[in-house]
Amino acid sequence: MKKVFAYGGVAASVVLIAFGIASIVVGFNGRDEVQNSLSREYIVGSPDMTPTAIRAEAQKAGLNVDKLDIPSMSVAGKEIDTGDEAKAFAGYMRIHTLRRPAATRTRRWAASRRSRVHRRSSSPLVAAQTTRRTLQSIRRLSSRSRTGPARSGSLRPPSRRR
Repeated sequence: MKKVFAYGGVAASVVLIAFGIASIVVGFNGRDEVQNSLSREYIVGSPDMTPTAIRAEAQKAGLNVDKLDIPSMSVAGKEIDTGDEAKAFAGYMRIHTLRRPAATRTRRWAASRRSRVHRRSSSPLVAAQTTRRTLQSIRRLSSRSRTGPARSGSLRPPSRRR
C-alpha cells in the first residue's frame, strides 16, 4: 500500500511540473503575441497624452479629476510598442472618451456598426434595414441627451429589436 502512495505522489508531482512548464510557455507566447501585434499597429500617442495635459483637459471638460485614473506614464509622440505603454494609452483614450457628450459617442458607435454591417452583408436590403434601425436608435438617443442630463442607460448601445 505504501508503494501505491509513493508512485501516486511521484505521478502527481510530474503532472504539476508539466502544468507549470506549460503555463510558462503559454505566458511567453502571449507576451510575444502582444509585442508583435503592437509593433504591427504603428500606434503613436497624441501630443496631449501626458499626465499634466490630460488633467488640464479633463478639468476643462468638467470631469471630476480626483475620481479619474490618470496614467502616470507619458506616451505623447511615442510609438506604442510595449504592454505598459499600451495600458497608459488606453487610460488616456478612456479620458478622451469621457470628455465627449453621450450623443457624440452614440453616433460614432452607430456609424462604426453601420460600416461593419455593410462590409459583412452583400444584400442591399439587409444593409438598408440595418441603416434604418441604426438611424432610429441615433435619433432616439440624441433626443434623450437634448432633453436633460445624460442618464447612465443612455451610454449603452441600443438594444436589438426586431
